Amino acid sequence: MTTEPEKTRTDAGPGPRCAVDVYRTAPQHPDAADDAFGLLITVEGLQEPCRGLRVEIPRATLQRTGSPVRTTVSADNWTVTQEETALVAGPAPGLPAAESPVETVRLHLDGLVHGTDDPPKLTVTALVGETSSLASVTHLYHVAAPSANVAQIDYFLPDPTAVDRGGKATLTWRRTDPDETGYLLQRHTDQGTTEAYSLVSQHLSRDKEKFTYKDQNVLTRNTAFTLTHTKGVNTVRAATLILVRDGDLTVGELTATGIVGLIKKPQSLTQMAVTDKTRFKAAPADGLLTVTLRENKSAPTATVVVSTPQVKDPLTAKLEAPQHRASVQLAVGRGAQISFRNTKQSPQIDLVWFPIGLEGGHLVKESE
Repeated sequence: MTTEPEKTRTDAGPGPRCAVDVYRTAPQHPDAADDAFGLLITVEGLQEPCRGLRVEIPRATLQRTGSPVRTTVSADNWTVTQEETALVAGPAPGLPAAESPVETVRLHLDGLVHGTDDPPKLTVTALVGETSSLASVTHLYHVAAPSANVAQIDYFLPDPTAVDRGGKATLTWRRTDPDETGYLLQRHTDQGTTEAYSLVSQHLSRDKEKFTYKDQNVLTRNTAFTLTHTKGVNTVRAATLILVRDGDLTVGELTATGIVGLIKKPQSLTQMAVTDKTRFKAAPADGLLTVTLRENKSAPTATVVVSTPQVKDPLTAKLEAPQHRASVQLAVGRGAQISFRNTKQSPQIDLVWFPIGLEGGHLVKESE
């Protein structure tokens, strides 16, 4: 996670043709050296667009950094090339600079390591203006090393990144300050609620490399955490997210390309004698009901009735089985009541209930 460090800004030259800001950021790679750092360079054309950017970096800094500096540039069709002591950002080869002006350029450098110069000197040159009047605007910066007196948060991460509903969060961040005070934690759920509280020391542990905080709040929704550290007049923030695995979904439109299991383990009742007084309590879930009337020489009959509170007329299905079994399958909504009527000649039925989405959602027969 990138912190929000203090920004350093220097204005140079008579009348600003553009504004150049340099932000120091925490290193993004988990294996970065202890004195590694990143830079976010922002160039805004106050009067004229930016057409190119060159960042001069001390040779000692690049030598200690070793591998090529990791770079990201915000401008479309721009690339970044690394020279011996500089990084150059501009339109991709084959696309003339004059045809690709941008109002704002953000160049992020990551993995820099302090050299023998402390603080290292950084020179940023922006090429601005129209094709007929291009101008170079140069700014010089001193990139300060981290200080024990400056707030800092590196690698603010959850462990694990996802929990089951009702689980709790464990948060870690690199220990850059021996002092555990000055931290404020905020929880933000995807329902729009926010809660802020100070870290409770009994739930905060530390070792040589990191702080670990075990939050005691139960998580029921996807939750973002924001950690704020204040030291003197300096304040930094970092954020992370924990996903909550939840089996309860509200879906407006669902398209599935794999296997989706909705129907739970069926409930089976066999050779059940039914009368006009036989009824079941309200269905605990939506489901499918299969009723089979067993055959008998006496030609038994029965009518299955599904009464839904929101529907005026009940759903009925008449079964007759003089020589062969008779079956019917009905859709039953949650809260509907199943009963029988017009039962004749002592009918016996086999009933199979398939609840949808509710494990153990069985039908319960009322006493007659």
